[in-house]
This record gives sequence, C-alpha cells and structure tokens, in this order.
Amino acid sequence: LSLARPITVENLAPVLLAATRLAAERHSASAARGNETMLRARLDALVEPEPGALQPFELFQRVLELELKRSKRYGYPIAVALFAVDVGPEEPPPGVRGILRARAGNALIHSIRDIDLATEVDQERFLVLLPYTALAGAAEVARRIIHAVTSGTPITAAGKTFPPKIVGAVAGGSPGQPVSFSRLMRDATQALEQARRDGAELAVPVVRGP
Repeated sequence: LSLARPITVENLAPVLLAATRLAAERHSASAARGNETMLRARLDALVEPEPGALQPFELFQRVLELELKRSKRYGYPIAVALFAVDVGPEEPPPGVRGILRARAGNALIHSIRDIDLATEVDQERFLVLLPYTALAGAAEVARRIIHAVTSGTPITAAGKTFPPKIVGAVAGGSPGQPVSFSRLMRDATQALEQARRDGAELAVPVVRGP
C-alpha cells in the first residue's frame, strides 16, 4: 500500500483498516493451523494404542468394537475383565485412595498379556479387553492381575494400614454367540457387584443369550 502525501486522517484510515484485516486473517490462520495440529495429534493417538499404559477410554472402545467384529467374522472367543479398587468399609485418609488406585493400575498393566488392552473406566474401576480368550482363560488372567495387585506394599496413613486390593469379574462370548460392548459391560458389572456382595475376589458369570 502507498500513502498519499500529505498524510491525513482520511488517507491513513484505509491503511489502518487493511492492517487490521491482515492481522485478523493471520490470527485466524494461526488458530486454524493450531486446531489442525491438535486434531491430527488426536487422530494419530487413536491409530495405535500405547504399549504398557492405560489407554484412553475412547480408543479402548474403538478397538473393542473392532475386535467384536473380528470375533463375529472369524469365530474366535472374546472376553473382558472388570476390576474395582477395594479400600475396605472405612474411608481412608485423603490421598490414600488415589495412591491405591495408581498402584493397582500400574500392577494391572504389567500383568496383562501383549494382546490385551486396558483402560480406566472411572475413579475406581479398570477394564481389560481379552481377545481370543474364552471365560476360563479370562479368569486365569484376572486372577494373575488380582495377585499382582494384592502383592503390592501396603500404605500406612493416620496410624492405619491399607493393603492394595481389587475385586474382579469377567464376561465374554463364545464363537457364534451375539455379543456387544453394552452386553459385555452389563454382564461384567453385574458379576462385579455380585462378587462384592459375596466378599469374593473374582466372579465369572455363565455365558447366556441376549
């Protein structure tokens, strides 16, 4: 842009307007590039699970849905294991529950197989996908996870000891049997609640129809 001489308010106004528009366009372009970068990073994160870590629930559900389709197509069994941190009937001091949950999650991800996938459902529950696994095999993996957690070092706080402990349940489907994510969660949740009522460390439900 060229400025007319002499410089007056009338001559300068179009220049200022153009500069303002240019700055706004640059800001919009920068924001768009930032949003695109964030979106690309998010999509990349959804492509491949991070080994040796609890996966985001969105990624876990996506992988589970894919495995359910493969299970139906190729006729192999599939199961899930649901675990809940058990701190006992007495509420622990502040911070203890979080430490117990973190230690349980760490023990869990170091106990699952290479083909398994784990996520955190909420502040106290973990969910593990067990592909190519019937209920008997799922129960074996679940017991190994429970043993790994309970073998951890207890936490002492406020003069009391809080040992790491989780309660588990498994659910699954056999080849040729209709199964869905919602059904697996329903069966696993009901079994976990039953295990808590019975004071058991693991519950294995009977596979049934929808």
